Amino acid sequence: TTILSFLHELAGPEKKIITAEDPIERRIPYVNHVQVTEKAGYAELSRTYMRQDADIIFIGEIRDAESAITSVQLAQTGHLVLTTLHTRDSIGVIARMKAFDIHPNFIADTLIGSLAQRLVLGLCHHCKQEYHPDPRILKNCERILPPPDGVKFYKEGPGCDQCIEVVNGEVIMKGSSGLVPIFELFVVDSEIQEAINREQSRMEIRELSRKRGMTTLAEEALLRVYQGYIDLASVYGSVFSNRD
Repeated sequence: TTILSFLHELAGPEKKIITAEDPIERRIPYVNHVQVTEKAGYAELSRTYMRQDADIIFIGEIRDAESAITSVQLAQTGHLVLTTLHTRDSIGVIARMKAFDIHPNFIADTLIGSLAQRLVLGLCHHCKQEYHPDPRILKNCERILPPPDGVKFYKEGPGCDQCIEVVNGEVIMKGSSGLVPIFELFVVDSEIQEAINREQSRMEIRELSRKRGMTTLAEEALLRVYQGYIDLASVYGSVFSNRD
């Protein structure tokens, strides 16, 4: 996953990295992985970690109030905290933390940024087929990110010797190749902090972030479509379901 890649990149003998995971998905060199248990829950680990001089603390997932409070408390004591949680987009982290009874002031004080991601099946570049999408769909896409002149749209091809997958001894021509990540990075600066403290709406914070150069999931997805990496049909539903 992306966050484990971050940890792998940050890890080294000069950094002290501790985790609290349930379960431990992958062990990384120079990282002290700790399994969360009923006896050693997030609250107990939080008290232990506050006494340790860790550079980075990874909380596997914020899934309840206890893990949310733990993450905020550790961040307030000067630790760099990395974690994951389920939201519709990067800005959704604010509402999600509020749902766990974290006060907006604490969110504004501790949140540095959040990265939303979607993984989309990529097209095989050797057998993908050009096609013309529904004009009504294209019109909706143009409102988000107008396509460049001369852009071509592609869909999954019939499969070829470059996109073979063997399943139970049977050769399958997929027409696809790997996964293409779609990212949306939300960065919290002083003005965003003020907006969170004032409890401005999700839409207001989103527009403020876009003025600062944030590329939305919808825009990033359409960019990959225009570049020929993915099929418009594979992201159209998710593109519009994540719009305000």
